Amino acid sequence: MKSVHRPLVWMISSLLMASLAGAQETPQNRGKEKAHKRGKPTPVLIPASEATPEAEAATPQPAPTQQAAPGAAPNQGVVRNIGQQDASRFGQGRDAALDPDPNQPRPNLPRATTPYTSNRPILDVNGVAITSAELNEMVIYYQGFRQNVVDLHLQNAVKALLPLKVMESKYRADLPAMKQRIDAAVSEIKAGTAWVDVVAKYSDDGEAENPEGVYIMGRERAVQPFDRYSHSGKLNQLVGPFLTVYGYHVLEITKYERGAEAKDDKATVRHILVMYPGLKKMDQDGVEIRPFIKAEVKAAKIKALEAASANLVPNSK
Repeated sequence: MKSVHRPLVWMISSLLMASLAGAQETPQNRGKEKAHKRGKPTPVLIPASEATPEAEAATPQPAPTQQAAPGAAPNQGVVRNIGQQDASRFGQGRDAALDPDPNQPRPNLPRATTPYTSNRPILDVNGVAITSAELNEMVIYYQGFRQNVVDLHLQNAVKALLPLKVMESKYRADLPAMKQRIDAAVSEIKAGTAWVDVVAKYSDDGEAENPEGVYIMGRERAVQPFDRYSHSGKLNQLVGPFLTVYGYHVLEITKYERGAEAKDDKATVRHILVMYPGLKKMDQDGVEIRPFIKAEVKAAKIKALEAASANLVPNSK
């Protein structure tokens, strides 16, 4: 399969789109390459500590803390001001009572605080909502390895989720059939069918260089929420199905290696991808997918559903 289809290799950049997020690494290998064949060594997506993400090139200024809209009803537009992140991180000392198994992905920080107090739509992206629950999950994840104020975590979470929501809106008619297919894959795994057989039958990830769809990846080397699930789940447990910008995934963490700090952790995961048919056809036709997605995100109509969330809408497309 041609290199235009890189459902997980492209995850190195997390498809936050350089013009939107600047929080992920630019893909190292662009243009046309030889098609990969299964059976090769497990690809390694480099840890964040070994990259130089664009976000680290400049020190961003904290965004204004969100306030409740005047006259807002209770729990509408209210965001907690939880200030500067605690400097203490797991990995700089482990509490065995809170973190009993160092071979598992790290638990959430004990002092992690969610910015929203109730679940509700916060932004509308081409008719698809980004909810407060999704943003809370992303903020908690970021708090485990990033030392930024929560407002910046929220803005980065929005930028990470935008491509997912744009593609979900564009291809919403395909979702029921895709969900049926990924559910069938999950059923076969649970019934004991070998991963290699299920991957061969169902997965559209033509870039995986091994028969089980295995990747070794550092934090923020994958699109969301694939990245978060790869570093937040439990060993040998299925996670999903869940949507990313490419389609439906299910994954399993088979090994976890903790670094000196949380940002240096590496997860070994195997996964199955049921891709959006439109993107799959583009791949087969030799059309570059990443520029297409970037253009779709740039053209997206994003609307704040609460006055307090207006500063989460990207200023520049």
